[in-house]
Amino acid sequence: MKKSYGVWVAVFLAISIFAWVMAGGIGMYFDLASLAVVVIIPMTMLFASFSLRELGAAFAAAFGADTEPAVLRRSMVVFRTMERLVLVSGLFGVVSGLIAIFSNVSSAEQIGKGLAIALLTPLYAMMLMMALTLPLRAAVGKRLAATDQRVPV
Repeated sequence: MKKSYGVWVAVFLAISIFAWVMAGGIGMYFDLASLAVVVIIPMTMLFASFSLRELGAAFAAAFGADTEPAVLRRSMVVFRTMERLVLVSGLFGVVSGLIAIFSNVSSAEQIGKGLAIALLTPLYAMMLMMALTLPLRAAVGKRLAATDQRVPV
């Protein structure tokens, strides 16, 4: 992974925050329930699927600690799983928000809360994927390709 990765993530977040402020305020883009769905559910399932040692090895491989093809392939599995868990958690939030909307049609306040969850969870999932899972997977994929090994899709 490039040493400037953190700088580019900071630029990405700064541009996002700037756009949110210009669109009417950052407060309307923050929902703790949506954030919990997109961060805590994938983390929980990741810890259920992989040991701390496997997760640590995957992150170490992404940042250049190991070039052994077997470790890089296992790291690809970890990051692919992380990416899919984040994506599914965003979809989970959409469905949960829609259920909240349709079960409370008579209350405008409840419709607003449900709509916030339905729209913010995929936004958070996309941001997490763009800032974390896709770059990590790309870094490991590039390192695996450099070893002349077949890169899993």
